[in-house]
Amino acid sequence: MITSNNMRPKRISVTEALDDWGCTLDEVVFSSTVPACCDDLCEVEPDGYCEHGHPSVLLMSGLI
Repeated sequence: MITSNNMRPKRISVTEALDDWGCTLDEVVFSSTVPACCDDLCEVEPDGYCEHGHPSVLLMSGLI
């Protein structure tokens, strides 16, 4: 998670994003919102990108 206002959130892996959220890909595959691959814990639509430009875990996984 970002601790300083002057640091831009970084893209993280699908595994890191799911671990940060405490869920699995199977649990989010049919959800209306899913974690983004962003270390700021952003939540997005399954086919979306967060405000920092990082894709959803489903996009990064190639499921969408």
